[in-house]
Amino acid sequence: MCQAIQMIAENAKEEGIKEGQVSALLQSIKNLTKNMEMTTEQAMNVLGISDSDRKILSARL
Repeated sequence: MCQAIQMIAENAKEEGIKEGQVSALLQSIKNLTKNMEMTTEQAMNVLGISDSDRKILSARL
């Protein structure tokens, strides 16, 4: 695992997102914004991402 992704996973783990979810959520958000022409906010709403997790993921997009 690349060092940047490992750091993201560790930081996210401390803040509530499980290690394996970070990459999957980021990819899902990117896919929704690209393929469904959603905003990042809309994509996160569809995925049911909590406010605290949105902050973590938004910083990584």
